[in-house]
Amino acid sequence: MGMPWEQHLEQIVQQAAPAVEQQVYQLAAEQDVMDTVIAALVQEAVARVELPQAAPGGELVSGALGMLGRALQTPLGGLAAQSAEEWLARSPAATTLRDAALDGVKRYLDDNGARLLDVVARTSSGSRANGSP
Repeated sequence: MGMPWEQHLEQIVQQAAPAVEQQVYQLAAEQDVMDTVIAALVQEAVARVELPQAAPGGELVSGALGMLGRALQTPLGGLAAQSAEEWLARSPAATTLRDAALDGVKRYLDDNGARLLDVVARTSSGSRANGSP
C-alpha cells in the first residue's frame, strides 16, 4: 500500500484530469493546432511523394500541368485553383488522401505513445513544480 501522500496526490490528479482534458481540447481548438499540424504534414508529405510515371504521351500532360501551374499564379488562376480545390474536396481522391493522412497520424501516435506520455508527465510535473496551475 502506498504512502498517504501518494493516495492524496492520486485523488488530486483524478479530480483534475477532466479539467486538464477540457483545457487541452479547448486550447487545441482555439489555436487550430491539429489543422495547422496536419496541413503542414500533408503538404510536406505530398511534396516528398514521387508520382508514378505518366503513360505514353506523358510529356504532353506534364507540359499542360506546367502551364496550368503558371496560370494558377494569376488572379484568374486563383479562382481556378479554388474551383479545383472544391472539386478535389468532393472527389473520391480527397477521401483517399484524407484516409492516408489520418492513417499516418494514427501510426505515429501508436509508435510514439510512450514518448508522448513521458512529455505529458514531464510537462505536468514541471508546471506543478513551478507553481503554475
